Formats: sequence, C-alpha cells, structure tokens
Amino acid sequence: MDNVVEYTTQIIDLCDLLLQHQERLSADQREHIATIYRRAVGFITEFMECQPGTIQAIASYLNHDALSPVTIMVGYSELLLMGGFGDLDEVVTEVVGYIRDYSYALMDELKDLQTLLVELRTRLTRQPGE
Repeated sequence: MDNVVEYTTQIIDLCDLLLQHQERLSADQREHIATIYRRAVGFITEFMECQPGTIQAIASYLNHDALSPVTIMVGYSELLLMGGFGDLDEVVTEVVGYIRDYSYALMDELKDLQTLLVELRTRLTRQPGE
C-alpha cells in the first residue's frame, strides 16, 4: 500500500509543478491538469480514510470508488500527450509522461490490492479442510 501513497504523491507533486508554470500551458491543458490534481488529492484522501476499515470496507472502496479517479488521471494524461488539447513543449511532455506513468502504476497497484483482498476474503470465509 506504500506504493499507492508514493505514486499518488508523485502525481500531485508533478501536477503542482506544471500548474506553477502555467505560461507553458493553454487554458484547456491547465484545466485538465488541475482535474488530474483534484482527482489525485480526492483519491488519496478517501484511500487513507478507508485504511483502518474492515477488509470489506476497503474492498468495497476499491471496487466502487478508487478506480474511477485513477482512470480519469490516466485518460487525461493520455489525451494531453496525444495533443488533444494542443501541443505541449518538451518539458511539459516529459512531466505529463511521468504523470501518466505514475497513474498507470497506481492503477496496477489498486488492481493488485483488489486481487489480494479477494484472495484474503476467500481464505477467511473458507471452512477448514476446503
């Protein structure tokens, strides 16, 4: 779970860096990077709140709430890199590429965590000898 926090922190920091240099971005690009930033902050806040919960609460959060903002982070970063909101300069392209990479890594971590929780829940509900 440490990677989830690390990847999300990296995404937030990289978005913040880009937003500090708004002159490099068009209005549409700024808005989409700001959306990625807001989704990352919202995601990590909710993720940390569900940590002390039961396995069921964490699994429910992962299944219903966690992947949605991460999917948006992946999608917007991909669209930005594809030039969907105008051309990016070399530095911005590199930073958005990192955001995309961390977003994919975060998505993979969440899917791995989902798998682990399903396996754990199965073990805990299985009768001895099954």
